[in-house]
Amino acid sequence: GDTVRSRILDKQSGRYGKEFIQSQQHVRTFNFRPALNLSQVNAPKVSLMKYSSLGQATVIGLFCHKPADAKKDAVLYTLSGRPGSGVLMSKDKAVGVSGTSTLDYGKEYGQDLLYGSEDTTATETFEESALRIVSYIKANKSARSVWGEKCGGFYSVGSTYNGQDVNLKNAFSTTDIGNNIFDGYSPEAIVFSRHLTNAERLRIESYLGLKYGVTLKGSYLDPRGNLIWDASANAAYHHRVTGIAREDVELLFQPVSTTSYEETPLYSSFHDTYYKSKPYNLSSESRLLVIGQEHGSPIPDGSYMIWGDNGVNTAIGIPEEYFSWHVMNRKWLTSTNIHETADTTAVWGGSGFYFERDGHFTSLLQNDKDMTAVAYSKPLVGTDGSISMLCPFSPFDVGFTDEAKSITVYGYRIRDGKVYSIIKGIPQTDALCAINVGERMIIRKTGNALHLIISAEGDVKYTVDIPENEAKRIAFIRPIDNAYRLEIRDVLASGFGVTGNVIELATNLLKDKQFVKNASKALLLIDGTGKGEWDPETVRVYRCSEQDAKRGKFIFHNVFFDTDGNGSDVFTFGYHDGVFARLTPKPASCIGSKPQADGSIDVKVLFGNPSYRYEVRAESVSGLVTDSLVQSGLMTTDHATIKKLLPGIYHVDVIQTGGTVLTANMSENKGESYANSPGKFPESTFSWSVSDMTSVYHAGMSSVIRLGGLPDFGFSVNGSTVTVIVKGKVDEQKQFTVAKGDVLSLTYSGKYLDYRINGKSVNQYKGLLLSSWHFSSIFTKRHSSLSNLLVNDQPCPILTKSSDVSVETIARSLYDKKVTINSECGGPVEFQPMTRSSREDGIGISDDSAFKVIDNGNHSFTAKLSMRTSHSADLMVFDASGQLLLNKQMEGGTEKTSTFTLPQTGVYIVKAITPVKEYTLKMMNK
Repeated sequence: GDTVRSRILDKQSGRYGKEFIQSQQHVRTFNFRPALNLSQVNAPKVSLMKYSSLGQATVIGLFCHKPADAKKDAVLYTLSGRPGSGVLMSKDKAVGVSGTSTLDYGKEYGQDLLYGSEDTTATETFEESALRIVSYIKANKSARSVWGEKCGGFYSVGSTYNGQDVNLKNAFSTTDIGNNIFDGYSPEAIVFSRHLTNAERLRIESYLGLKYGVTLKGSYLDPRGNLIWDASANAAYHHRVTGIAREDVELLFQPVSTTSYEETPLYSSFHDTYYKSKPYNLSSESRLLVIGQEHGSPIPDGSYMIWGDNGVNTAIGIPEEYFSWHVMNRKWLTSTNIHETADTTAVWGGSGFYFERDGHFTSLLQNDKDMTAVAYSKPLVGTDGSISMLCPFSPFDVGFTDEAKSITVYGYRIRDGKVYSIIKGIPQTDALCAINVGERMIIRKTGNALHLIISAEGDVKYTVDIPENEAKRIAFIRPIDNAYRLEIRDVLASGFGVTGNVIELATNLLKDKQFVKNASKALLLIDGTGKGEWDPETVRVYRCSEQDAKRGKFIFHNVFFDTDGNGSDVFTFGYHDGVFARLTPKPASCIGSKPQADGSIDVKVLFGNPSYRYEVRAESVSGLVTDSLVQSGLMTTDHATIKKLLPGIYHVDVIQTGGTVLTANMSENKGESYANSPGKFPESTFSWSVSDMTSVYHAGMSSVIRLGGLPDFGFSVNGSTVTVIVKGKVDEQKQFTVAKGDVLSLTYSGKYLDYRINGKSVNQYKGLLLSSWHFSSIFTKRHSSLSNLLVNDQPCPILTKSSDVSVETIARSLYDKKVTINSECGGPVEFQPMTRSSREDGIGISDDSAFKVIDNGNHSFTAKLSMRTSHSADLMVFDASGQLLLNKQMEGGTEKTSTFTLPQTGVYIVKAITPVKEYTLKMMNK
């Protein structure tokens, strides 16, 4: 239970000096945890243990050499206490006191830290797993004196062995080892003053493995001995295993995690887990996958989610059975007991703002420069949370407030490109740093401190400390200047409810450039069946939430795993060409044995680019001609219900109309931006979709290329209000309300022009018209866009435009499927349920023939283990969910046995844990 300091020792005088403390430049972080560089300052760093002689001891530590020293032996540590007892541990051997034998602990199983001729792995593979756990157990006889024995021992690292050290009570021979200083890192070592059992050792190794992103050779246990990652059952995914966890009994809180076994050449000893090796920054660009809870989203005590990958490359391939998918070859398996339900209630309230929600993101849009405008959140669930946003042009305050919700009590003021801290409601006069419009800024509250991160980088000097008795839990935003309306886009708040996980994928480490360049198409795919098969009908899909070009990352926010409560998922990344929809039929009712025409098909577009339309044709429907058009319509959102259908078989087409997307990102003081088609189109139809409820622009038909002003005919769009433009003037009498996804169109022929909204005519013009027209759009607000611009159902080309207007062309795409509408007069709706690989697979099969379980009858069993060399063995029995039911020592020498009984019928996992190997058998108690 002791926590000890490492103090620098003077070998000659035997005096202990000051505590060994390193500056950040020497420290390396593994899985966001610091590790000391032991070679810095060539002197012993000694931890004194006052209450044990270490006659019996278990030492479990982590060590990581630098690549240049892979083949060079060195001293890891010296453990000394009782006279005549101790160990000098090197990367290759454990040396006892003079006169005792030396243990070459990596000779048989290759698990030491020295790369040599007996290692069967490639040098690169050895370096990828350079951070290793070294467990040493010594079991000398206990002291039997009536007076006991004198206590006192020490653990010394960071120097060569010197027999002249006056504090050493034992002498060691260095003949069999390389007596060199260990040039590397050590994040943690745990010393026990007794001999741990194999199960206890595995629990400690599991704790360290999860904490530092180390892949163990065997399974992972929680502090209660429950099985949380089964290395045998998950053997196909036992690569780069890591996870998030909270175990209060171990003081373990790991809310974000990545592997410390990153692939060549991104060795952990070279590359930190923080961007630019600074702990106030976000994660490093050199980590392929980082997963964590959204900051502040609650993790209950005893929770875990562990993942590992299938060990294949990260190239993007096309599955044979699903040709429209482009899916990464590498897959990850999760094992978890975290079962969350997303909190979808609104976070923000207030006055003077319009709140536009898109999933967990919210845009805060001030109404008409109302200086009384304030936005405030619901309270944090705990003490931690964050607010992330794109920095707007207008000055504002952001931070946390009290119940009065009138000022930012602690936080930051952003004004004129600079950031100032706010303390007790007072903005400070000295700027903390600079910030640019459009940069992503994150304010993280951790306990009683606020941390500011701008474009992935933070600094200790940006920290705002909150006195404990003034801790604030309500986020607060308000404008501080009435010159411009405050518009803050893509605000993501976490810690105010259950908001799931955030996943970062380092696309700069991938070779598929088609995937890397299309953040808007990037998808996270989760297969809840646990099979790793990407059936579009069952897979869950998350779109990329944001792209961090600076770190080369695609970021997926608010991701929820294990939504079916089965304990595991398989996930990967990829993209999809075109549109995909899920079609769910509802049967027609039955009245007097006669089917009614009230069946329906629910259409849910999972991915694609709005807008969409659908067509339903009869394939085998009583009373309808084959291939006749039954229904068609526009989809202004990603959801529609096709109603009034008779029982029968239909062919349903969901069509992504495609088109051109125009997006303006103007500077605040610029009046207008423009975009025009290069030529004129005779007797045509122009159409486009309303992208959002905040854009402001004029669009339509122009006789000449427009660089400003109004088109000759068209629509003036201001958020949700659309006004008709006739002969270059806005007709305020012709005003309509629209929603996101609505389609505006202009069709002209001869002397007739028809204005339509979602295909319905809202205005006509009859008069002299030119035979051909340009399409023109003039944007009058900083962030404005229109989408799916078509001319005669084809993407409209754009040539003459402002430099601040971007153009993207979306291809037309079709998803088609046969759908059966049954009738309640007959059978039920045909439905294929989601299935999962049964947990009973592999029952009765051991992963090693040396381990067997014999059924004695009456729920009694005998486990037998045969070994070449005698080792201690712990028998552990778990139920199918991994809960520990039995843990006992097996008896015997090289042939070990243990008899046990099981309480009830069911599937059980039986393991024998030895110091060198783990044996597993899944069995059925009938």
